[in-house]
Amino acid sequence: MRLKIGELARRTGITVRALHHYDAVGLLTPSVRSDAGYRLYSHADVARLHQIQALRQLGLSLAEIGNFIESEGAALPLLIERQMQALDRQMAENAILRERLARLRDALQHQAATGQSGPDLSEWLTTLEQMTMHDKYFTPQEQRELRDRYDEDARQAEQEWPALVARARQLMNVGVTPDDPAVQVLAKRWMEMLQQFIGGNPALAPNSMPCIGRSLRYTSRPASIRT
Repeated sequence: MRLKIGELARRTGITVRALHHYDAVGLLTPSVRSDAGYRLYSHADVARLHQIQALRQLGLSLAEIGNFIESEGAALPLLIERQMQALDRQMAENAILRERLARLRDALQHQAATGQSGPDLSEWLTTLEQMTMHDKYFTPQEQRELRDRYDEDARQAEQEWPALVARARQLMNVGVTPDDPAVQVLAKRWMEMLQQFIGGNPALAPNSMPCIGRSLRYTSRPASIRT
């Protein structure tokens, strides 16, 4: 079976523009031409496209991908094995994060029902730390694409994260208790912003929070060494 570029784009979810770019840089060129003059992608071309996309997920640049394919062209089974290992690690991290988000949700629901104190600041910060671990599963380009998908409210919330995390650390360092009004206000705003980022779906948190990880790391550094 041979595919025109539009059909390949439709069936893989890769844009026509990206496929044209791969062609322009010599990474993936349709290897067949029909009697009518159409350039078509063969079975081997599709396998090569899988290599390209898999290597992008592993963080390689297009130039690095080209070099890898030229030198390791027969290593597709090994590449797929690496993909599977990366997915296994991500699934394990997702399970941990989901459990922590569930604990936060349950604690907040219990607080609303009983009036008792909710999650303490260390629980919030531990969950944020877990979120930052997912940075490694995305290339810089993929992180930019994810940020571009935020609506305007989420972008505004993203800008608030550094100050919010700094305030949380400040309260924790001076020993403020979870039932303090300042902590309650902070926790309420924290959850509102979390919902803006993940849309109420905990499964989206790992893929939606790379910017929060940078905010957390930034605010934990002394002001004299921030850049």
